[in-house]
Amino acid sequence: MEVRPPVEILNPQLDLNSGGCTFVLRNNTGTALKAKAPVLWAGRTTHLDVDLPSDVEQKFTAEGNVTALLLGKNLLQIAGLPIASTVTTEVLYWPQALPVTGREMNWKPLRLDQFYNDSLSTVLSHSFWTSDTDYPYAVCRDYMLEHLVGDRAGRPNDRLLRARVNNQGVFVTHLGMPFAQRAEGNNLVALSRWKEFPDHITLPVEDVARKVYLLISGITFPVQSQIANLRVVVNYADGGKSNFDLVNPENFDTGWAGFYGGNYHYAANGMEVIGTGPPEEKDVMSRDMPLARPVTILAQQGVPELLDYSDWAAATHADIVDVDCDPSRRIQNVEITVLSNEIIVALYGVTLLK
Repeated sequence: MEVRPPVEILNPQLDLNSGGCTFVLRNNTGTALKAKAPVLWAGRTTHLDVDLPSDVEQKFTAEGNVTALLLGKNLLQIAGLPIASTVTTEVLYWPQALPVTGREMNWKPLRLDQFYNDSLSTVLSHSFWTSDTDYPYAVCRDYMLEHLVGDRAGRPNDRLLRARVNNQGVFVTHLGMPFAQRAEGNNLVALSRWKEFPDHITLPVEDVARKVYLLISGITFPVQSQIANLRVVVNYADGGKSNFDLVNPENFDTGWAGFYGGNYHYAANGMEVIGTGPPEEKDVMSRDMPLARPVTILAQQGVPELLDYSDWAAATHADIVDVDCDPSRRIQNVEITVLSNEIIVALYGVTLLK
């Protein structure tokens, strides 16, 4: 049995030149749907003449302003439908290069120096004893040694990120997003349910924002797929909160070169190459092939992008995760909590979009 909403928006495709969005509207009810419905998208309103018989779908296009798009999730909303008053979907916007918007973005990087507890070159050097946690199987002396695909002697690195930290202690992504960072020493917050790491962190904010962006990397495993690996909670000063879960493989993946899929970016986030990979893996994978990404992103940007794997193969990457906020409410703090066993999350930075 398949349960679907009365009316749904399918296959949104973003036009990166005009800012418009083409989508399919489907009527899943037993009643014909007829209305003149306004669509709110990317700073503009388009009125659609909707005339959909039962169990029929139709393609529409909503006009938009490309300069109104925000990096990450953007809301497409259809109002005034008699069956379902408002229908929404999120459309991803992660361009390949720095977008030319013609407007200044008001960024506020948060410094995490007091929270840094590890580095990518040392995070896998800890002891990982299953006897230290509640595991349903026999004690494993060193879980990571037994279960990682890849030799821990060839540890991942973030040398590309460190090389681009400027004199102000800021790393700027290829999309122009700044994150406070360090060129030397510990430069990440390692979170995990392993005993040697904290499993959560609370970051003070005391400001308003349209979005909170996280620069994160990490390692996860197939057994933790289709479930929330970690949770981000935005706590407002008025006592309210909003939750955002990162689920493998939807919006959380392995970014460490040589370990469980670290050669591919498959989560629905922005991606930043932060390090290089083992030379032997480059030799094996040096060929042109599509970058592994969600079908939704490929559909929005047209055809799969071809990359030369001699430059990119096995590179360590971080994800840029966007968390929507209510800009009318002051954010007290942001909490990040690891929910799944065995994974490790490396938080590199947090930036507010004012």
